[in-house]
Amino acid sequence: GHTGAGLEFILGDRDDRVVGTFRVFYMQDAAQNDPKETASIQPEHVVANVRDINRGVGMGMVGISWGFLGQPGGLMAGMTAHVGSGFLTWDEDGGPLGHTEFLAFDMGPTVMYKVSRAVQLNADVVYQARFRKGFSHGPTGHVGVRYMFD
Repeated sequence: GHTGAGLEFILGDRDDRVVGTFRVFYMQDAAQNDPKETASIQPEHVVANVRDINRGVGMGMVGISWGFLGQPGGLMAGMTAHVGSGFLTWDEDGGPLGHTEFLAFDMGPTVMYKVSRAVQLNADVVYQARFRKGFSHGPTGHVGVRYMFD
């Protein structure tokens, strides 16, 4: 699994069903699984460059959140989608910044609950894909507290 923390900025009114989102966050990418362990061929025939330690990644994503079930003033469910990149990555050996940036996009269901006039809880489970010399993909979850300034 991956872990991380960050900030999310919202473009839109607190009573809108559709809002724009901008996420900036830091996360730790988990080590990769060695394909030799699950290969259907003999392990000595598998050739792969595997990252066997965690990696720090700075990410930025822009997207949209659309609530279509429920009310913006209470519990609301909907969909969310984002596109962005991992723009700040460290080399595998923990050395200086490397050049392993990647394109990322995700989409999935979201749930929002307005606790008070200015505070909203949100959670989404998205299917995220990444592209850098090939695709990798999997589920990702986000939970957060939004403070609405408008």
